[in-house]
Amino acid sequence: MLLIEADGKALLAEHGVAVPAGVLVADAAIGDLPGDGPWMVKAQVPVGGRGKAGGVVRCGSPHDVAAAVHRMLGSRLKGHQVDACLIEQAAMGEERYLAVMVDAASYGLRLIYSNQGGVDIEQLGSAQGRLCPPHAGAVAEALAELIAGEPPLWRSHVAAVGRSLADLLIERELALAEINPLFISDAGCVAGDAKLVVDLSAVERQPRIAALIETRPHTYVDAVRKLTEGFDYVELDPEGEIGLVTTGAGLSMMLIDELTARGMKPLNFCDIRTGQMRGSPARAMRVLEWITSRPSLRAVLVSVFAGITDLAEFGGLLATAIEQTPALRVPVVARLVGRGAPEARRILAERQPAVFVTEDLEEALLRVGAAVGVAPSPHPPPARGGGVASFSPSPGGRGLGGGGLPAFSKSTPVIVQGITGRMGRTHAALMHAYGTNIVGGTSTRTDVSEAAGVPVFATCRDAVLATAAIASVAMAPPLETLAAVEEALAAGIRLILTVAEGIPLHDALKIGRAVRRAGATWIGGSTPGMAVPGEIKLGFLPDVCLRPGPFAIMSKSGTLSYECGYRLALAGLGQSIWVGVGGDQVKGVRFADLLPVFFADPRTHAIILVGEVGGSEEEECADTLAHLGVRKPLYALIAGREAKEGVSMGHAGALVLGGAGTLASKMQRLAAAGARVFGSIEAIVGACVHDFASMRT
Repeated sequence: MLLIEADGKALLAEHGVAVPAGVLVADAAIGDLPGDGPWMVKAQVPVGGRGKAGGVVRCGSPHDVAAAVHRMLGSRLKGHQVDACLIEQAAMGEERYLAVMVDAASYGLRLIYSNQGGVDIEQLGSAQGRLCPPHAGAVAEALAELIAGEPPLWRSHVAAVGRSLADLLIERELALAEINPLFISDAGCVAGDAKLVVDLSAVERQPRIAALIETRPHTYVDAVRKLTEGFDYVELDPEGEIGLVTTGAGLSMMLIDELTARGMKPLNFCDIRTGQMRGSPARAMRVLEWITSRPSLRAVLVSVFAGITDLAEFGGLLATAIEQTPALRVPVVARLVGRGAPEARRILAERQPAVFVTEDLEEALLRVGAAVGVAPSPHPPPARGGGVASFSPSPGGRGLGGGGLPAFSKSTPVIVQGITGRMGRTHAALMHAYGTNIVGGTSTRTDVSEAAGVPVFATCRDAVLATAAIASVAMAPPLETLAAVEEALAAGIRLILTVAEGIPLHDALKIGRAVRRAGATWIGGSTPGMAVPGEIKLGFLPDVCLRPGPFAIMSKSGTLSYECGYRLALAGLGQSIWVGVGGDQVKGVRFADLLPVFFADPRTHAIILVGEVGGSEEEECADTLAHLGVRKPLYALIAGREAKEGVSMGHAGALVLGGAGTLASKMQRLAAAGARVFGSIEAIVGACVHDFASMRT
């Protein structure tokens, strides 16, 4: 989440970086202005690119300042309402650019410096970067190289700011700390702007960040909701007509994209974590309360593709939530697929017969369209890049080892860390029932010696000594995942899957570096799992989606990949291997790691990449594809056309800032490398079925 400039500068000042004198105003009563002018008036919204959008104005007189404040307050800027303006004494000096950010691929930090600054920094081409280990001393050494051409006095000024910026990023567990422009003169450096991206998953142990968010609940409304409720709800359009009660960030983003493409107006993004759809209807009631507060509402779409969720339980919770939301007076369409779906249908038919329930997403979208008076879309969005697929697989053995993915099969001995918890016990049993060789588990409980039909051990070391396990599925909470991975590595585990949503970013850096030192393989942050259909599954991929076939699937989004796999299975096609890499910014195996593995796998005839906005992983994969050549057809689906800039759309990595990580950039790069790129589920699955019709069974 991006902090507003005023809050970012407050943190900079606390870490010794000079900032201009300024005042924050929320109404027309401006009071005394800082300094003698000229002044900068800046709209305070948590989004980048304010200058080009008219949200930053230089003023030469108090009258101009008052006029600028009056114009900005209450307006909307890049999708955000302006509730406050920062008025500053204009800084003087030459402009520079300085940033320190988390580099996901290297498990370190990236330092960027330019001897030019300002809003056109991306186009100037003068920026230089260095990769560093994640500690301030390494950043300082790298910065010394980049500023070697500056005058000696200026070098000392910039070096001090760089050290402070690195300290800030590490101590506050930030994703990005950027100053642009950084004004420099013989007197020192002054931060002309501040772009700080915080990690909401780490806020529990960052009280200073929590205090900033709590102080401005109207500015950080999405973050406050997430921290208070434990799930993601982002209002996209206050005049939206379709309210969404959904799970899974990727599928939720794709639903928004498809609804919008069909001429409908979704009100909100919603990702109620699937593991939270139990016990109480409170979360569903909260979403219905927010949705029904908008008079423009004309229909509600509930969409749950269950990996973790038991839909039988959820059906009862949804029925209760509807009963206890009297303001809900519009049609409700529920698309429910997965474990317990028949029982959920029975419960809703009995308690809420007006709710239309289906397993078919297209039918659900048509029903919602009819409710708001929108005719069906006649054709799915076309593909970009590539052509009709053709491929003759190379001869050879199974060979899933190497290249970022170790060999594994149904005989691979697997343990479940946290097996006595509700999720651990349930999914250990489901994995075992599928054919996975679950040989044991670990737990801190001392009163349990068996769970899900296998022995329970106090530590991973005990489990490995007793069972010879080489793989682990870590069902640890997010703040405990780092310790769980370190324990597994110390015991000699070679393949580790972590399933927790919300692993803190800097914990993930430590996990990645530890796994790399150990020579092991990490799937996650928050993976839904991996599978060789018909043989083995690790995690909680729904059985209804898994069918042996020619397509390798690699996906950031669990639910969106479920949708693709499910539709392929219904069409008589299936998967050779399925890897959920997870939607986190920092993770283990990435798309580019898997591409050569899938190319070498003789059972894989084509590859499906399921991506989303944010990060650079799809672009990395495009570069690898361009380097290796299109040895097998690659079909790509990217979600998030309607994503809100500056806001993580459910997944920690799904953050668009200043044009980086956009759907357009990903689609263009992949298409240029030879992939076929699609904007809808219907289009990508239709193309796969058409191209591989002869392989259907």
